[in-house]
Amino acid sequence: PVLLLELQAADAAITLWLEHRPQEAGSVTNAALEHARALATSSCQTEALEPHFQGAYQRTLVLACVGAMQANEPEVLLPLVEEMYRVAAGGGIEASLQTSLRRGSALMLLGRLAEAEAQLAAAWLEARRGFLSAIALDIGTWLVQTSCQRGRLIEAQEVAGECGALAERIGEPSRPAMFAQMW
Repeated sequence: PVLLLELQAADAAITLWLEHRPQEAGSVTNAALEHARALATSSCQTEALEPHFQGAYQRTLVLACVGAMQANEPEVLLPLVEEMYRVAAGGGIEASLQTSLRRGSALMLLGRLAEAEAQLAAAWLEARRGFLSAIALDIGTWLVQTSCQRGRLIEAQEVAGECGALAERIGEPSRPAMFAQMW
C-alpha cells in the first residue's frame, strides 16, 4: 500500500510538473491523498508513522498545497498544512521545515503577514543552521515577499542578499534566489 501511495504521488508530480496538466494532477493528487488518509486511519498504522509512509504522505500533501496555490485557493491551504503538521511529527528537520514553509506561504497568501513573517523567519534560521540550502532558498523567497509586503524593506534586502550568496556558494543559481533578489 505504501509503494502504491509513492507511485500515486510520483504520478501526480509528473502530471503537474512535466506534463503541465494541473487539473488532471489535482485529481491524481486527491486520489493519492484519500489513499494516504485511509492508510493512516487503518488498523495497520501505529501511532508513529512508518518513515516511508510518512514521506509519501508528506509529498502528497505538498502536491495538494501546490495545487491549492496554483488554483488561487489559499483558504484550502491551512487545513492541508495542519494535516501536514500531524504527519510530519517526528519526521525530522526537513519535514518540519517543509511544513513551516507551507504554513508561512499560506498565511502570507491569506494576508496574515505578521504571522507569516514570524513563521518564515524562524524556519529560515533553522534551515540555515541545519545547512539545508535548497529549502532555505525556498523559505527565503517567501520571507522576502512577506517582509516586502509588510514594508520591512531593509530586512527583505538582507534576506535576498543572503539567498543570492547561498545560491552562489552551492554553485547553482536557483529560481528562489533570483526571485528573492528581484523582490
